[in-house]
Amino acid sequence: VPVQISVNSSFAFGFDLVNPFKSVPDSITLMGPESLLKPISSIQTKTLDLKALNSNIDREVKLDFSNTSKQITYSDQVVRIKAEVDKFTEGSVQVPVTVVNVPDTLILNFFPKEITVIFYTSLKAYSTINASDFSIECDFDALSTENKYLNPVLVKQPSTVKTAKLKSTALEYVITPKND
Repeated sequence: VPVQISVNSSFAFGFDLVNPFKSVPDSITLMGPESLLKPISSIQTKTLDLKALNSNIDREVKLDFSNTSKQITYSDQVVRIKAEVDKFTEGSVQVPVTVVNVPDTLILNFFPKEITVIFYTSLKAYSTINASDFSIECDFDALSTENKYLNPVLVKQPSTVKTAKLKSTALEYVITPKND
């Protein structure tokens, strides 16, 4: 069964997790009567309290068997909880906007053509991130009489970015027929 991690954590200023906490091993084997094993879908760790984190985590934690029968035996009594912690920073890039699903019979002019993306990433990854790693789209089909603006959506971002948000959430536009 998989191991479910229970961690209460807080970080020192400017630090955060690079990847989620993980358990090693990530699952354990249970042995016992089938009727007792069947309802068990996972095993939880005892809660690990971590405060003001500013370095990598590698801690041994006991598994919580308080809700299981004494007739069950376990391949492991403890697991290691690991996580990479790094200094994080905020950055921004100007990303061009693409409009999809515009009919061939129309010309769509919109403003602004680029939107600032504000992102949060590790200091280690910061220098590798550039505007081409992001993609912003607006869907012409989403326009209606109630919706008078194009609504940009961030459709692609690098895996090294923990969070990203658009500085603008609405674009103005003008539609004109194509003169062939």
